[in-house]
Amino acid sequence: MKLYLQESDRQIRVYGSTRQATNGPSAVRPTSSPASITSEDSTVSTPRGIAAIPLLCAAAGESRAAYLRRISQTPADAAWWARQEALCGDNPSSLFAFPESLVIFLAKQVEALSLASGNNVFRALLWPLHNSLLSLWIMAIASITLFDGVLKILQVLVWGARRTGISLTLIWKDLNLLVSSIHGACEPQQAIACRLVGLGLLPATYTVSLLDKGFSSVTLASVGLVALLTMNLWYFIFLLPWAGFWMLWFSVLAGFSFAVIEFAGA
Repeated sequence: MKLYLQESDRQIRVYGSTRQATNGPSAVRPTSSPASITSEDSTVSTPRGIAAIPLLCAAAGESRAAYLRRISQTPADAAWWARQEALCGDNPSSLFAFPESLVIFLAKQVEALSLASGNNVFRALLWPLHNSLLSLWIMAIASITLFDGVLKILQVLVWGARRTGISLTLIWKDLNLLVSSIHGACEPQQAIACRLVGLGLLPATYTVSLLDKGFSSVTLASVGLVALLTMNLWYFIFLLPWAGFWMLWFSVLAGFSFAVIEFAGA
């Protein structure tokens, strides 16, 4: 989890926190958990989901040896996935948060099996599945954030910014932050599962970037984004979940290879 902790430190250096502002240099170091990120704690109001993407990328880069060592030293009541919650929806039990909640639920079961087993060979089998679920969480966050932005844009276009209290400029600011995070997930140092998820999301991020740069009017860019994402709704409802299912399936198959490697080295 070394990369994960380094990314946590980078997040607090870049975004800061209210505790830093009040307590000075001796402020408490933030916990390295996506669920602990709150938009209220950020001086630039970065949404929790977007702020968690670099952390999840770093966590997915955990090596097999590091994973086995961490699991062997973690008690069941301190399980990492058990402390996580949906980051995008206001209510973790809402339909809007269902994709995230489903991924977290599956990951909790995988982690529970890994913690209950004292066998490193079995844990090595589950390691690729753990990393793939981290990457699918990124996919869920990105998809929900995109369509949350579209719904907010529709509210502004129909009711107006004054009545809704939502600014198109702020919506696009969040979308551009999401684009930057997804492009970061595609960098060569990231785990292959993160890079595959980033690749699957590139059509959407390129659409956001092209509209943002291609129109001088934020209203025209917003109308274009709503139209294009609505026409390609099938991509997010059918294709991405289908690709995510096969990613999990291949991670299970790959797990058998790592289990054999661990058994041979035992």
